[in-house]
Parts: sequence; C-alpha cells; structure tokens
Amino acid sequence: MSTLSGEDIRIEERLAHELVTIQGPVVDKLGEKNLDDVRTVSIAADGIGVWNASFDVTPASLITGIVTEKGVFVKDKGKDEYDLLTSIE
Repeated sequence: MSTLSGEDIRIEERLAHELVTIQGPVVDKLGEKNLDDVRTVSIAADGIGVWNASFDVTPASLITGIVTEKGVFVKDKGKDEYDLLTSIE
C-alpha cells in the first residue's frame, strides 16, 4: 500500500520451462492412458526466448474497479487513483 507507483514493483520471474513444457500420462494407440508412465515433453521450439512473469502491473488508468471480499471499489470522480487505505478501514 505504500508503493507510490507500479514502476516500483519488482516483477518476480518464474522458470521458463513452465511455459514451454507439459506433463501428462502416455496415451497408447487406442487412446488408453498409462497413469504409471508420466512424461514431460516440450511444446516449443528449442532455444525459444521466454519471459515468464508471475504477475503484471496494470496502470490505474486502465482499471475501472477493484473487486475484493470487502466490496467493489471505484475511483473518486475526476481522479485516476484509488483511495484503498480509507476504503478498507
């Protein structure tokens, strides 16, 4: 809540293999799954560049509401930012 700008948020990067591989059971020619034979396979070209961000930061100007368990928060008329500290107290 004390971060002044989304530019100050460090984006965590996840491992590239999460995007370029899948894992599942081997399926035989009849379509039967062998749950004892699980494999990981590549679904992308070798050497492809990947940036796997854990989340993104959306500019406040593109957000029209924030939905939480406490309710839906909207910006004050004419403002481009939310007063969440006051809203959630």
